Amino acid sequence: MWQHQPITGKVWFKNELEEVVAGDPWAVALVLLQNGQPVFGVAPSVRTSQDPNDGSYTYTVPSEFLIAGDYVLRASFDQTTLNEDVSYPDHCSTYLPQVVYTHRAPGAHQQVEGPGFVFTIEDP
Repeated sequence: MWQHQPITGKVWFKNELEEVVAGDPWAVALVLLQNGQPVFGVAPSVRTSQDPNDGSYTYTVPSEFLIAGDYVLRASFDQTTLNEDVSYPDHCSTYLPQVVYTHRAPGAHQQVEGPGFVFTIEDP
């Protein structure tokens, strides 16, 4: 309960008709930015196959690189770059006594829903 939790989100590949198609999630570059500066290059920890429920691939920003605050998550694939805001909350003050809280970096004690990214793959 006291450990910080990650930001997780999804990546989709769709064709020009908005239909979900297979893509290469390992080719998606994810970078976490704060105040315009890179905080962490997020390895695309995605599933090796599509989620059968919605055709998405999951990414994770590990909690050890996060401190409560506002970030931008940048996802790039092929010639497309998408930026989405994400806020990592401070739950520490509600979970820990004030005396303990002042000695720890603030962060989220529940998984944080990150933005979803949709990349269009043109038919050859």
